[in-house]
Amino acid sequence: MKPQPTTPGTYVIQDHGPYVTSKWAPSRIPWGAPLKAHPDGEHLLYQSGAGPTGWTRVDRKIPGCNVAWMRAQFETLYGNTGIHDTNGDGLPDKWVFNDFGPWAVRYFRDTNRNRRLDRGEVLMGEMIHTTPQNEAETARNLPVRLDDSHGCIHIRPIDRIRFLKVGAFVRGNLLVVHAPGEVVPEFLLR
Repeated sequence: MKPQPTTPGTYVIQDHGPYVTSKWAPSRIPWGAPLKAHPDGEHLLYQSGAGPTGWTRVDRKIPGCNVAWMRAQFETLYGNTGIHDTNGDGLPDKWVFNDFGPWAVRYFRDTNRNRRLDRGEVLMGEMIHTTPQNEAETARNLPVRLDDSHGCIHIRPIDRIRFLKVGAFVRGNLLVVHAPGEVVPEFLLR
């Protein structure tokens, strides 16, 4: 899927929280799910439920994802910093590859303008979220580079926290997405 701009318009915030989807392989597992090595030493398990039987092989959700793949991906993001790798084995302690970061903000086009998601109104497939790369850059105190998106609004992890603290993601709040090239009034940029 080619990158594309976010669909311009006025929307209403519905909610924010962890997001999983089968459409993007790394996002089939929620951000932060605990990980551990499989007894065979070749595969990884993620905590998918409660108790000792609540663990599932990662490659059952993401074909081809084994220890070697995971080490390479994790090394690319975090290097040998020890971040998310408390035992130093080069594998993360938790899933840090979900394409939508720890959580995403969902919103919808409010056709009847009552700021509630009603019958006939649907959540947009576009969301506001961070990325694994940006989460790693932030954790490593590196500059955050926002990449192109498939319509979503990528934000820096520090901005996600700042916006959350000021109540920007409260259900019912309005979100205005401007078209590419549209001139934004100067007072909004301050």
